[in-house]
Amino acid sequence: MDHYGIVEGADLHSYIVTQAIVIIVAVILLVVAVKTIIKNVCSQKGNHWLSTSDMLLDLGIGLLVLVFVARTLPEKMSSAQSVTSILENLRGIQWSSSSLSLETKFALFFQNVEQLKTLIQRENYNNILCNVIVVINLLRVVQFTSLHPRLAMLTGTVLNALDDLWHTAILTGLLMLSFAGLGNWRFGDRLEQFETLESTLLLEWEMLFGVLPADWGVDKQLERELQLWTVLYLMIVFLLILNFLLAIIVEAYMKVRESVEEHQTEEEFFTDVFHVLGSTCRRILFGWPEPDRLAEVVEIWRAKISVGYIDLLGTGLFQSPGACVSFIKFYSSFDFMQPTVVGKYGKGPRHTAEERALKDILFGCIVEVAQRRETQGRITEAEKLKLKLLRTDANLSTHVVKEYQSRTSSALGSDLEASGSDLEAAENEVSSFQDLRGDSVVAPPSVLTEVFADSSADIVLAVSKRLPRPL
Repeated sequence: MDHYGIVEGADLHSYIVTQAIVIIVAVILLVVAVKTIIKNVCSQKGNHWLSTSDMLLDLGIGLLVLVFVARTLPEKMSSAQSVTSILENLRGIQWSSSSLSLETKFALFFQNVEQLKTLIQRENYNNILCNVIVVINLLRVVQFTSLHPRLAMLTGTVLNALDDLWHTAILTGLLMLSFAGLGNWRFGDRLEQFETLESTLLLEWEMLFGVLPADWGVDKQLERELQLWTVLYLMIVFLLILNFLLAIIVEAYMKVRESVEEHQTEEEFFTDVFHVLGSTCRRILFGWPEPDRLAEVVEIWRAKISVGYIDLLGTGLFQSPGACVSFIKFYSSFDFMQPTVVGKYGKGPRHTAEERALKDILFGCIVEVAQRRETQGRITEAEKLKLKLLRTDANLSTHVVKEYQSRTSSALGSDLEASGSDLEAAENEVSSFQDLRGDSVVAPPSVLTEVFADSSADIVLAVSKRLPRPL
C-alpha cells in the first residue's frame, strides 16, 4: 500500500544538513568531471576516450543527484504543512450540514484525496529516481575495484569471460525457447502454467531456482510426459549449462589470477593505499611534479634501461635538486623499482626477495670456502673464487642468514671442497642444489648457477664494497 512520509522537527534539520552535504559532493563531482573532460579533449592521447566516457558517466550521475535534491528538498520541507492542510480540509467538510449537497461534499472529499494521492505519486517518482542513482553508483563502485589488481578479480573475470558468457547466454535462450514451445504445445490446453509461452518461460526461470511444475494432473500419460519434460529440461539447461558457466568463470579467473601474479608493481591493497597517500604528501612537501606530467615525459624513454638522477632533473619538472633526490630515495625503496642490471650476456632477470636471500646464503658459503683455501695455502684457487664473486651481477648483502648458515655453509662448503680447484665442477655442484634453506624456499638451478656468470666491469666496484669483511 502506498504511503506518504513527512519530515519535521529534528529529523527535518538532519535531512537538510544531509542534502546540503550531498549538493556539495555533487558539485565537486561535476567540477572534476568537466575539468577532466576538457583536459582529455584537449590532449592528443589516443586512449583518452575511455577516461572521457567515465567522466561523462560521473557528470550524468552528478546531474541526476542535483535533480533529485531539487525535487525532494522543497517537498520534504513543506511535507508537514501539506499533509496538515489536507487533513484539516477533510475534517472541515460539514457532512451533517443540510446547506451543502451530497455531491458537493463528495467533491470536496475526493479533491483532498486526489491532492494526497498526488503527493504520494510524486514521492514514488522521486524514489524511482533515487533507486536509479543508487544502482548506477553501485555499478560504479564495482567498476572502481578494477583500479587495483587484487581487487580487480571480479571485473577482470567478467571481462575475460564476456565473450564466452555471451555465447552461452544465446545457447541458453535457444534451449529455453525450445522447451517453452514444446511445453506450451503439449501441456498448454490442460495445465495453467503452460497456457502461454510467457507463462512457460516464467516457469522455466523458476525451475532454475528449484521450483517444479504444480498440479501434475490425474492423467497418468500426461504425468509421465510432464516428468520426462522436466527431467530433460533440468539435465540439459540446469545441470549442463550451469557447469558450462562455472567452467567459463573458473577459466577466466585463473587467467586474471595469473596476470596478477606476474604484476611487478602490485602490493597488498592497504599497503598500496598507504604508499599512494605517502607519495602524495611528499609531492606536496618536496615539490615533486604531477604524476601525469612526469609520465608523459618518461613514456618517451622506452628505449632506456633505467632512469637516474640526471635524467629526472633534466626534465625541468622538479622544483629543486633536493626534490629529485627525495623522489629517487622514496621510489628506490621498492623492489620493482630497482635498476636493471646489464651484464655480459644482456639484461639480467629481476629476482624476488626469497631468491636474493638464497643468493646471500650461497655467497656466504663460497666466501667461507675461499677463506678455508687461503688458510690451507691454496692462494690461486682462493683468488679465482674471489674474482668470480667480484664479477657477479647478484645483489650481495653484508651478512648471511644466521639460522641457516650452519646447514648451508657446512653442506655447500664440503661439496665445494670435494670438487677441488676445478671451478666448473663447483658450478655443477652448486646447480644441483634445489633447496638450500630446507622446505621454505625451492631454488631453481638457474638462480644458483647465475652467481657464477660474468658481468660488466662497471659494477665490479659496487659489488666489492658490499662483500663480507674477510675478503
